[in-house]
Amino acid sequence: MLITKITIHNFRSIEFAEFSPNEFNVLVGQNNHGKTNFFEAIDWFYTGSGDISRIVFGQDSSLDVSVEIEFSGIQAGIEAVKNEKTKESFRKFADGKDVLRVIRRKSDGG
Repeated sequence: MLITKITIHNFRSIEFAEFSPNEFNVLVGQNNHGKTNFFEAIDWFYTGSGDISRIVFGQDSSLDVSVEIEFSGIQAGIEAVKNEKTKESFRKFADGKDVLRVIRRKSDGG
């Protein structure tokens, strides 16, 4: 299973970013230009942790924060899972699809 696209809206210093990763990626840039926020947005996608008022772009609580990650090769990834219970959970989640977009977002802005 591969991540094929990451889209971030209103997360800390990132008003909007869209990234289609390759098999190997390097992020390079000056200090305080959003590299860490990019990785923290991905962490927020998976964990949902963090005070929303501190992670929203410009600390504007009226904005909706969203991180979307698109996965491909899901069926091959599921077959590689060894635990049958986990494999079945993934099958239900994927619903037969091989490309899947998953969004974690704040319930609504404001």
